Amino acid sequence: MKQRKDFEIRPEPFEASAYYSDERILGDNCPADPEWPREQYNYDKILDSLKSQLQKCGKLFVKDHPFYFIHVVNENFLNSFFHTFLIRHPKQALPSYFNVWPNVTFQETGYEAQRQMFEYVLEHTGKMPIVIDADDLVNKPEATIRAYCSHVGIPFIPESLRWDLSSEEKNGLPELWHSTLKNSAGIQTTNNSYLGVHENDDLEKLYNASMPHYTRMLANKLIVT
Repeated sequence: MKQRKDFEIRPEPFEASAYYSDERILGDNCPADPEWPREQYNYDKILDSLKSQLQKCGKLFVKDHPFYFIHVVNENFLNSFFHTFLIRHPKQALPSYFNVWPNVTFQETGYEAQRQMFEYVLEHTGKMPIVIDADDLVNKPEATIRAYCSHVGIPFIPESLRWDLSSEEKNGLPELWHSTLKNSAGIQTTNNSYLGVHENDDLEKLYNASMPHYTRMLANKLIVT
């Protein structure tokens, strides 16, 4: 979305609420900081800041993890966004997560909260939310993005599928979580040597707990031809 140039982007604004605010719900895996908690990261303040930004820019794309905010979702929250869900098979996502964060909790894998948010949106709108399968996005990026743009009513911009490698190296994103992005110039498959989901007891437990939530959403994914 960043490469489209017609949307402003806010990546994971509610992460600060979940980990660093007066209302924090997480944080055991984060280092202590004498300046935390901070009231300006509270959920209502972050939501207000997003609405204010949207009023100024006209088009705002927000990417976030539902486990950061699922407990504060209400009618006002649901009405504030047009919701899209990106899913990835646990056998692919969990080893990657586990590789950099071996003490990750099931809550922080995000599968349960994502499925809960999916159900909230479905119940609230009466319409099936858009679900994009990461396998489709990687294997058929142009067709997937074309289909998505058609469904949400925005123009497809082919140039948005590529980016300048040097710009991503300077974008300030943490190397720990964004090394693949910083070393690529487009959507692509990757090779790794991570543990498989059945090669570690903790990883296998996360996998077994995640699969029902993933399967529920996969059954309703956007069909890409």
